[in-house]
Amino acid sequence: MKKEIVDNCIECIKNKQWVEFEDGFPFYNPAIIALEDELYATLCMDANYIENYNNIKDIPINELSITQIYTYLSYIFKTEQFVIGHIDQYCQNGILEQLLERV
Repeated sequence: MKKEIVDNCIECIKNKQWVEFEDGFPFYNPAIIALEDELYATLCMDANYIENYNNIKDIPINELSITQIYTYLSYIFKTEQFVIGHIDQYCQNGILEQLLERV
């Protein structure tokens, strides 16, 4: 993954500028969208993220391997398709930023 994309995403999270809501729907900052695009473009998106996430969800972030980090990121981004605001939740609780700092 490109460092610039990861850094831009971390910066927008730190500045609390990752999302704006309109009529209850999230519209994510272009840095967040670029990160999702980069996950797909670099083939880092885990196709088996549901099963793999269940195997890693209780492991502390600082102990995750890079493959496990990509599984966690896949879970965050792909679940947004089914749970509106899922990415927002992981920005608010600091988990997305912690994961990106390990990439």
